[in-house]
Amino acid sequence: MENQQTNRVSHLYELAAKLGRLGAMRLLEAQKGFLEHLQKTLTDPALVAMVPPENPWQSWSSYVTDAWQRGVLFLDILRERGNIYIEHVKEGSPPFWPSSGRSSWTAGPSTAPSTTPWSGSSPRKA
Repeated sequence: MENQQTNRVSHLYELAAKLGRLGAMRLLEAQKGFLEHLQKTLTDPALVAMVPPENPWQSWSSYVTDAWQRGVLFLDILRERGNIYIEHVKEGSPPFWPSSGRSSWTAGPSTAPSTTPWSGSSPRKA
């Protein structure tokens, strides 16, 4: 029984090794084919001549259109934020984060012991 399991395990290891070698060979073949194709593409003058030159006026037109659209969106966001601010002021400027009446920024010194190294105190008593 133990001998069968040992044979199965060794068979699985051999199979895994074969699959690994096969995968590595296929990867190397794919890389070789890709590099050959890339070299052919970069050195073939007929293929390079097929690429149309970029039209600078069309590029400039696309850039200006995009910049204009982004500017309009930015101004729309500023308008919305301004409207929210005006509503906030009309409501008497209530706090954005409702709390129990005390602001955590003005609560005063904390009564909890500080454990930071720069505080000069330690919660442990010597």
